[in-house]
Amino acid sequence: NGLGRPINPAVPAPTLPASMGGNKTPIIDERHYYGDGHSWIEAYHHGLMTGNDPLEMDQAPISLRRLTLNEASLLHSFPKSFEFSGPKTSIYSQIGNAVPPLLAESVAKVVINVIEKSDIEYEMGDQLALNY
Repeated sequence: NGLGRPINPAVPAPTLPASMGGNKTPIIDERHYYGDGHSWIEAYHHGLMTGNDPLEMDQAPISLRRLTLNEASLLHSFPKSFEFSGPKTSIYSQIGNAVPPLLAESVAKVVINVIEKSDIEYEMGDQLALNY
């Protein structure tokens, strides 16, 4: 569910949770962007899942950081000019609770297309059939 887990910028991002903020904010390893493309955090997380012992905090590389509010809003397709209000934790919740704007737009376009190109008929009681 993305709670404090790493995000790989080379693949589609997971859905961001409404409970983001603090230690529940997804993690970015900046080496994905600026380094060798290797993610220390993904390798470390895999090691934990396969039985390796956890490391001390001072052993983590400095390339790790939490996802920023701006990055979270861009991942969910909010326009750069969109203004959120409230404290950071509230804004993380607003982003995580929202249907991404571009997803909502795509669904709306499909629904409009289906409605405009079909004749709606009612058959067999409550069942709805769309004829093209």
